[in-house]
Amino acid sequence: MWRHISAIALGALLLTSWDFVLDPAMSQTSLPFWYWQQPGPFFGMPYQNFAGWLGTSSIFMSVTALLWRNNPINPERSQLNIPLAVYLSNFGFATVMSLTSGFFVPVLLGLLLGVIPAVLLWLKGSSTPVQVPIEPPEISVARVKVTAK
Repeated sequence: MWRHISAIALGALLLTSWDFVLDPAMSQTSLPFWYWQQPGPFFGMPYQNFAGWLGTSSIFMSVTALLWRNNPINPERSQLNIPLAVYLSNFGFATVMSLTSGFFVPVLLGLLLGVIPAVLLWLKGSSTPVQVPIEPPEISVARVKVTAK
C-alpha cells in the first residue's frame, strides 16, 4: 500500500518538476507559447499552476496504480530505459529553452526534484531480468463423437 502511495507521490513530483523548467521559458520569451492573465511570483507563473500539475499528475498516477495494483512494482532497469530517455529528452528541451532565456533557478530546481531522483531510481532498478513464472494455459477441448453411416 505505502509503495503505491509513494510511487504516486514520486510520479506527481517528477511531472511537476518538469513543469518548473518548462513553463518559465514557454511563457516568458519574446514569442511566448502562452501567457498568464495574472502573472505569478515564480518567474511569471502562478502557484496555482503547480497545484494543478500536482493534482492532475496525482490523479493520473492513481489511476495507473489502480490499473496495475495486481502487478508487482519491481521493474528491471532495461524496462526503464525508454521512459527515462523520454523524460530526460523532454527535460533537456525545457532546460535549453529556460537557459537560453536566462532562467537558471527553475532549471536547478527541476534538476534537484526531477532529474536526480529519476536517474537514482533508474540506477536502483534491477539490472538482472526478473523471472516471472508463466504457467501454460489450460485449454479444454470438447469431446466429439463421430459416427459413420
